[in-house]
Amino acid sequence: MAFIYTIEFQKRGLPHAHILIILNDDSKIETSQAIDKFVCAEMPDKILDPKLFQIVTHFMIHGPFGIFNPKSPCMENGICTKKFPKDFQMETRPNIDGYPYYKRRDNGITILSGKPTDNRYVIPYNRYLMLKFNAHINVEICTSIKSVKYIFKYIYKGYNCTNVDINVASNINIHDEIKSHLNARYVSACESMWRLLENNMHDRSHAVIRLGIHLPLQQPVYFTAGHERDALLRSENKHTTLTAWFELNKTDLNARQYLYGEIPYHYVFTNYHWKLRKKRLNVISIMYSVHPNSGELFLRLLLLHVCGATSFDYLKTINGILMSTFKEAAIKRNLLSDDKEWESCLEEGSIYQMPSQLRSTFAFI
Repeated sequence: MAFIYTIEFQKRGLPHAHILIILNDDSKIETSQAIDKFVCAEMPDKILDPKLFQIVTHFMIHGPFGIFNPKSPCMENGICTKKFPKDFQMETRPNIDGYPYYKRRDNGITILSGKPTDNRYVIPYNRYLMLKFNAHINVEICTSIKSVKYIFKYIYKGYNCTNVDINVASNINIHDEIKSHLNARYVSACESMWRLLENNMHDRSHAVIRLGIHLPLQQPVYFTAGHERDALLRSENKHTTLTAWFELNKTDLNARQYLYGEIPYHYVFTNYHWKLRKKRLNVISIMYSVHPNSGELFLRLLLLHVCGATSFDYLKTINGILMSTFKEAAIKRNLLSDDKEWESCLEEGSIYQMPSQLRSTFAFI
């Protein structure tokens, strides 16, 4: 359904890609049979598949380590941090602590890699990728909510930095922050050519547009100390995505047919204004979530159901009568006639909130 990738240059200067692929429900790799279709953790048959056997035994065997190589990078306190050798498994068991236990049968296939090595030392791989690229490509199935934070953090982790402390011999101790903490970065010849040729450093299939929510005259204003008034004056001429939507509806009759959350699919927010989108792109519109004890909760509820609003008062006006609060307007529109909104709040919270947060939300409701 969607993808995103970033290019990173390792310490040796060679590039590799961090790729995150999001699958639809019908393509989820969750059963043992589906996992075995895409990932293998066994050595192939040397007679039936000699080419794959050569590639796997050259690139996808972990070791030697332990007593055969105590200085191996994976060794810590005499134990392999990658938890090799793995246990023999007659069949794949899915979703154990976020990762499956892959099938590793004791079928007698061994090689000599510093010591006799069997399927317990094979790094999981995909047959197609091995034959196509002839390189080390570790393929894992991640099916736990525990791995989501790691996946999204890892893909954006950036390049390696070194903090260098520069001390100049002198009787006078002058603290120069630039000299004492210099961010040193090594750019290899490969990375230099990659950038000179203007190759992409990252790409994504969808653009995520976040829509702000705020009460009247309560939009955030960013400033630096001592320049508060200047920032306030600048903010008077800058629209948020919400106030810009009000202005758009005042001048564009076509825009009035859309809800606030639908606007990014037809218009693009640029220079603090919504302009008609000329090129159709893959866009995901996300409205900021609001805590139940926030005064913006009922404003968000109205924005989900009212098209073509031209002001905050427009949202509070029902049958020509201006209500005093957004909550009262939501009640008049029958949006709070039952517990549906609270049920939706808990369903949404169950996706990303921790248990204590979800209990707190339930207690407040």
